[in-house]
Amino acid sequence: MKIQEEIDRYKEKIKTLQKKKNETIKKDKEIIGDFIIAQSKKDENFKTKIIEAISQNNNDKILNIFKNYIDK
Repeated sequence: MKIQEEIDRYKEKIKTLQKKKNETIKKDKEIIGDFIIAQSKKDENFKTKIIEAISQNNNDKILNIFKNYIDK
């Protein structure tokens, strides 16, 4: 029974670490997104390159979201 308890304890630790990792990734993506939007508002050349990169991936949804943010 002790072995199973230890296994369960380690499973919980793994879940906690995965949750923290996912939260960190989400925060990092938000920071990167904020930077891209801020830089695009300042630099027309940067904005054009970002739009071209998004367009090359044929992702209209992201392109529309991006354009909405930079037009605010």
